[in-house]
Amino acid sequence: IADTLLDWSDVSAFLYFGAKIDVGFPFNKHRAEDTGGWVGPMNIVMAQDNSFMLDASGTGTDIADSQAVVDRYISRYVQTPSTEFIQMPKNCTLLREEDFRKIAGDEAVKQTAEAQYDPNSNNDPDEDP
Repeated sequence: IADTLLDWSDVSAFLYFGAKIDVGFPFNKHRAEDTGGWVGPMNIVMAQDNSFMLDASGTGTDIADSQAVVDRYISRYVQTPSTEFIQMPKNCTLLREEDFRKIAGDEAVKQTAEAQYDPNSNNDPDEDP
């Protein structure tokens, strides 16, 4: 599934992120950058976590505050036909065009989809393009 193009997903996510810096005297710096709009769709499949075991009563393992976990899912990014059409919004001030594809665009989705299935992947941010 890591290098497969799927024609469906369980969830389509859209991202919008940015940063704002306000520094007063003596620097007097005021700067805001963001994606300029929603980025996506990032397509995700959800798989039931079979390693999660129900207790004898069938209600799940007790956790803090006496709540019971009944079900748990693992999410994975997948590539779909729409992945190649993820574009940088026109008003994006956070990223340059050449960086967008590697950080939030189709190249990022492809690399993430492959790395999440690679048992030897260390997902080290310093190694990320």
